[in-house]
Amino acid sequence: MMVPIANLIMMCILAFGQWPIHRELQALRRSQMAPPPEGQPHESFRDV
Repeated sequence: MMVPIANLIMMCILAFGQWPIHRELQALRRSQMAPPPEGQPHESFRDV
């Protein structure tokens, strides 16, 4: 009786929880949206 209930709970956790790859992607997007540190030009203004 316990195993089917545990399977349902785990399926719900996996289906509706936030996956690690999504957390990393969200953190990467946030870091790219952050302004550059004080005194450093933005990437689009750097001489290449």
